[in-house]
Amino acid sequence: MLFTIAIPTFNNENTILTAIKSALNQDIDIEYEVLVVNNASTDLTLEKIKSIKSSKMRIINNKLTYLL
Repeated sequence: MLFTIAIPTFNNENTILTAIKSALNQDIDIEYEVLVVNNASTDLTLEKIKSIKSSKMRIINNKLTYLL
């Protein structure tokens, strides 16, 4: 079984690294992943997320879309 820690984010460049590092440093005996979902941030959030290299982490980057 795979356990997922999901971290949704929007414009959190100042706090996102702390949240991700905390999730990656869990001491549990089951397989887990950290899923970070960036919801069209306009600051440096995505760049900070991408700076972390871990096989336990997946990134979903939602882009800003406009409905007419």
